[in-house]
Parts: sequence; structure tokens; C-alpha cells
Amino acid sequence: MAALDPVLEESFSKFMATSRGKKADIDEAAVRKAFESAAMAHRLQKRLSGEPYVLHSLAVAEIVLDYLPDTAAIQAAILHDVPRDAGMPVEYIERDFGPTVGLIVDGLTKIGKIPFMSLEQAEAENIRKMMLILSKDVRIILIKLADRLQNMRTVSYLPLEKRERMARETMEIYAPLAHKLNIARMKNELEDLAFSVLNPGEHQKLKAAMDQRRAGREDEIGRIRATIEKELKRKGMDVVVKAREKHLYSIFKKIQKKQQTFESIIDLFAVRVITKRVSDCYRVLEVLGNMYRPVPGTLDDYISAPKPNMYQSLHVNLLTEKGQNIEAQIRTEEMDRLAESGIAAHWKYKGHEQEEYDKKIEWMKSLLNWQREVKEESEYIEGLKIELFERGVVAFTPKGDMIELSEGSTALDFAFMLHTSIGLHADKIKINGKIVQLSHPVADGDMVEVMTSPNMKANTNWLTFVKGSKAKSKIRVALKMEGPKRKVVVETRIAHPEDEGPAGKAKLVDGVLVIKHGMTNVRIAKCCNPTGHDEIVSYPPKAGNYTIHAKSCPTFKKSQEAKRAIPVEWIHDKGELIQKINITGEDRPTLLSDILKVIIPSHVQIEKVSISMTKDEKVMITLVLRLHRKEDIDELKAKLKEVKAVKEVYAVAE
Repeated sequence: MAALDPVLEESFSKFMATSRGKKADIDEAAVRKAFESAAMAHRLQKRLSGEPYVLHSLAVAEIVLDYLPDTAAIQAAILHDVPRDAGMPVEYIERDFGPTVGLIVDGLTKIGKIPFMSLEQAEAENIRKMMLILSKDVRIILIKLADRLQNMRTVSYLPLEKRERMARETMEIYAPLAHKLNIARMKNELEDLAFSVLNPGEHQKLKAAMDQRRAGREDEIGRIRATIEKELKRKGMDVVVKAREKHLYSIFKKIQKKQQTFESIIDLFAVRVITKRVSDCYRVLEVLGNMYRPVPGTLDDYISAPKPNMYQSLHVNLLTEKGQNIEAQIRTEEMDRLAESGIAAHWKYKGHEQEEYDKKIEWMKSLLNWQREVKEESEYIEGLKIELFERGVVAFTPKGDMIELSEGSTALDFAFMLHTSIGLHADKIKINGKIVQLSHPVADGDMVEVMTSPNMKANTNWLTFVKGSKAKSKIRVALKMEGPKRKVVVETRIAHPEDEGPAGKAKLVDGVLVIKHGMTNVRIAKCCNPTGHDEIVSYPPKAGNYTIHAKSCPTFKKSQEAKRAIPVEWIHDKGELIQKINITGEDRPTLLSDILKVIIPSHVQIEKVSISMTKDEKVMITLVLRLHRKEDIDELKAKLKEVKAVKEVYAVAE
């Protein structure tokens, strides 16, 4: 190890002590190597505060350590300014620290070269470049946010004009990005720091008022927290109860939005109850409702209907016996980790799953795709504001798939989010079982069913009410196209003879309801239409018939019967198997028909068929099949590969 300046040596020792205190599993020797390299590269540079420049990089690494204790991430955080500010080529970093660290630092270096002022002044191409780089690796996003946070913590050393420019950029781009990725702690601090620069008078006034309010309420809040924890533990629940106050900028926004005074804001403090299981969250809600008086209309269930950024929790406002208004947040340990660390929690606790990460940044990738289609720069910037700033709603398909939409989105927007072809051919749309106009707004928790017709096509009137950028751009493209539109089959359920005839009655066996097709006391729920391929649940019937729901069915989850749920298992005739296969190919009018002609004469029975489009505009047909021999699948796959336009056939293991 190389000798470091005493100040740097002490700082590095404190960093590693912090790491050990957090039980972070990082390679100390590898991190020290990065620190020594950065210290050498930055040796002639100082911050405006007068401290060695490399201490800024170490401070960024310490922020990253809170969210993502990954050796490569820590090394990259320490080295992130070396290429731009010290002139060391990224190739040297890749050579000395490996391709992963090189990739992260390269991404951060490229972002550092992109000029931003505010969303109003930003160029669409610069925004696109940033999104493209950030979407490659969660560590690039996290380090960039940590770098901005550390710079905002020391922003007072900058001249006023640069301070305000950085604060505006933070408020308009980086805080919303942290919110979109559900990194709540970072988002809150970024907002408060930017608020203190952009509106110092209001910030100081609000801070003084909060300090005064806190001085008179600290003991009371502590007592309420302890009382809740004691009562819940007396009820046998394993919980942790914390007390916190809302951050200043959120209070300021509430005052501005509702045109209230600070004195009239009553829910400045909150208690957070953290449980082991989801079921305990609802038990906690019941206990708190008996202890205090819930404020009518304040219950929000973000567990059954998560926010678009995947935040989950129960929220309710409670009035204590002394009239204190307290917001209670109730969530599991994992929900709390996700709420605090957002997307980084998936990296830390899910084992670096790229697929999981891709799902979380799908909105970012869709922005990239949309930007290629939108010619007007102003429209792209406007769409970006909607994506980053607006709270959004979550709605569901009848199968329980969650669809995220921006606030004010319509039923037609929902159809376009399913797929472009579904939106273009949308004929009738049901929301919660009732047919609505295409312009009908979608609300949180709505179940939306889209019915298509090959005779339907886009018209200019649609552009007057759709909200989403995707819908607008696809409608415009369609209006310029000529020729017939494709027929789109969304999903078809295949009836079998045994579905109609008697096959005995379902019975409980050791607490599990055992069923098979055709049983006389079994009814398949139409809201989710489960098949032999789905995980299923039911509940004790009142009139003799069991109703079967898919385990993921949102309608069932919200029903009273969910509290009486019993597990269910499909049974099949001896040797019967359920197999799901995917077929991809070029889209053509009779493709599905030709595929079904191959399957129907065989010994394989079709349970369900669904069709969708892949990102490269190929068609994907998914079949759920019932069969008796595994060999049947192999024979069937070989025949299907011979169908014209079929490119790939593969079985899906589940």
C-alpha cells in the first residue's frame, strides 16, 4: 500500500470504519487501491472549500455506501471525476480496475459533459443522451445522484449564480429522477437543499417554525410512538415503530398547493410501523384504528395498489386523545427497504438481477424509444415533465397485470400502454366492469378491459383527449399510414368438453381445496379467468360453490373474501401435464389460424391462447397446453417450426 497524506489517511480510515459499522461486504484492498489512484490523480486540485479534491469523491462513495455496498460501485464513486478533472483516460481505469468499473466511470464522464440548465432550456437530445447512459447500469444512476447530493451539501462555496443554477437543475432533473427510482431519502434531501438556495427566505421561515413546533411536541411524539409499539407487541406482533417529521420542501408544497398557513398544517409528524409480514400490516391498521380515531378519507392502500415507482405502504391519519394529528405509515421490512433505497434495494437484496432492474427502468427506456418517434422537441420536453413530475396512477388488466399511467390518463391511453395495435383498434373499454368512453379518465386501482375490433382505426379526435406521449405519437404515425390495419387478438380462452360435464366435486384435503376441470361445485372467476397453469385461491362458500381466483387477482385481493382465503391446487388426470410454450414469428393475417390447425389434430389440448407484439415488432403467441406425454411437446414443437413465418418455438419452464 502506498503512503497517503495524514489527512487523507485519516479520512480513508474513517470511511472504512463506517463501512465495517454498516457491515458492508466490500473489498478494502480494492477500495484503497482506487482511493490511492484518485488521490494521485487529484493531488494538485482543491475544492473551493480548500479541502483536497479527492475528499469530495470519498464523500460521494460514502453516500453510495448507504444504498449499495458494492465494491465496484465504491471504486467507481471514488474514481468518477478522474477522467474529466484530472485527465486520466477511461482506458487506464478499465486496465487497472476492470471493465465494470471502467463502464461506470465512462458513463459518469459522458454525463458530466452534457450541458443542462433547466427543463425549459434543456435540449431534447441532451436529455436523451443522459437517459441512455443512466439506463445501462443502476450504479451509474446512483453515483450520479450521490455526486449531485454531495455537491449540494457544499453548494454554499459557489458564487450565487452558479448556486442557483445547480439548485434549479437539482430540483428539475435530479430530485425527480430520485423520486422516479423511489430513492426517498436522497430525493427529500435534494429537494430541501435546492429549496434553501432557490427560496432562502421561505426555507428559513419554515425551518424556524418547525424548530419551534418540534420543541413543544417532541415529548408527545415520543410518547405516542412508545404507546403504539407497546400495544402492538402486547398483541403479539413483531414490529419496529419509528417517529419522524416531514421534510421542509414537502410542507412548503402542501402550503402552496392548498393555500394554507403553516399553523393550519396539522400532519407534520408521522409514525412508521415496520412489520414482518404483509398480513400484519392490516392487523396493525386495525389496532391503530381502535387506539385512535382515523381521519375520514385519509386511508391510502399502496400495498394492494403500489405507486408507479413501486412504493408500497398503508397510510392513514389518526387523531390522538389530545387532538394531535399523526400520519401512520405501515409497511413490511422489505417495503421499507424499497421505500428508502428504491431501485438500489433490488441490487442489494435481489442478487444483481438484471431482469428485475430492467423492469424498474422500463419507463426510462420507453422515453428513449418515444424520443426517436417525436419530431417536435417541445413535445418531448413536455412529455418528459409529465413522466418525471406527475404522480401518476396504477391500473390493472383483468389478469392482474399492473399498468402505470400519468395523472389524467384516459382509457385509450391504457389501451396504448398495453400495445400500439391494441390502442389503434380499441373498440370498447370497460372500467371496473362498466363500458366507458375512450376519453374516460383512469383512476388508481381501476381494472380496465380493452376490446378490439379490426374495423376500428385512429382518428384525429383522439389527439384532443389522450394524455400520454406514447399514445399521441402512435396516433400521429397511424394517421399518416395507408392500407388496412392488422387484426389483433388479445386473448382467447378455449373451451373443452370436460369443462361442461360432471367430474365429481371439489373437496378440502388437509386444508387445501383440490379441484379439476368440470367439477360441479367449482366456478371460475371471470375477473381473472385462471387456468390450470395459474396459482389459484378460493374461500369457504356460502352457497356450496367454490369460486376460483388467480392468486394474483387484484379484484380478489381487495375483496372481503381475501381474509378467508384458502389454498387451491389443480389436479389432472393421471399423467396429465400443463405446459406453456411461446411462439415468435413474423406477423401475417392467418398465422394464429395455421398454428391452431397444427395443434387441434394432435393429442394436446389448448387451455389458453394469448398474442402480443415483441419490441422488434414480431408477434409472440403464448399457448397453455394440457397433454399426457412430454414427447407430445417435442413432436408439436417440430411441427410448429414448419409453419410459415414461425421463427422460434420454445417451452417455458415455471
